Amino acid sequence: MRRIILEYTIKIFPDPEGDGDYIAEVEELYGCSASGESPEIALQEIETAIQPWLETAKKHGIPISLTKGSKIKDPKKHFNVIFPESQIYNS
Repeated sequence: MRRIILEYTIKIFPDPEGDGDYIAEVEELYGCSASGESPEIALQEIETAIQPWLETAKKHGIPISLTKGSKIKDPKKHFNVIFPESQIYNS
């Protein structure tokens, strides 16, 4: 089995409901989002949310996007989830 390291885009923006919180979303992982009282906290929360999102996708056979140029930027912030190749597609 080959290893594929995925790199995703995280977008952080003020909550449109105007309560002062920030929303963090992983652009390539539909529905993977988190919130926090500051951009930094929203980033910490989304980093915590990615692993369970990937595990749920694997469990339910949800395909994930293979992003261009995927690699680990910070080896301290990587997640290990083994997917069948049939669940990975090129975006």
